Amino acid sequence: MKGFLADNSSEMCTRVAPVFAAMGDRVLDYNWLFSDMSGWDSIFFNYDHCGDGSYFFVRGDVMKKLMSENRLATMNWGVISGFDKDIDLKDIISDELPFADGNKELWTAPLKMMHEKASVEVIVTDITKLAFMAADDELVDKVAAAFPRNVDLEGYCTRMMRKREKQAEKEAAEEKKGGFFKKLFG
Repeated sequence: MKGFLADNSSEMCTRVAPVFAAMGDRVLDYNWLFSDMSGWDSIFFNYDHCGDGSYFFVRGDVMKKLMSENRLATMNWGVISGFDKDIDLKDIISDELPFADGNKELWTAPLKMMHEKASVEVIVTDITKLAFMAADDELVDKVAAAFPRNVDLEGYCTRMMRKREKQAEKEAAEEKKGGFFKKLFG
């Protein structure tokens, strides 16, 4: 499995439709779960879907149409997971639903799907970051070609983990010394 990260800071928003356009007819190979998302809730009511508001679930053909008709829609955060068609919805929602906002396990290596039964995941965070990963490396390469300024997701996650470790070490050392406020106020 591999993935990539696209930073859309220069556009100040993230559009997920280009991911699915790059996938082409491979979108049809999966059923799709949208969870923990901001910015798309009202769109689903125009399409055939299942869901209770905390998630929306669509077939591959509906997903292709949904993305085609909402190319300019932006997403602030959320997770879109693709599942092989033989996996039943009740088996999918019996596990914890993937979430992006506030997920401390998001940027970890080695890469793993947020939902253990997923084959593909698209994760949007901080309005401008889009991560794509798939069990099929060829699919990752195909989609990554549509995002020319992408970076290797596992490499990014490894750097983020090191950064968090250094920050934790720094905070522990400060606490051992008595901390900033103790130094300041005695």
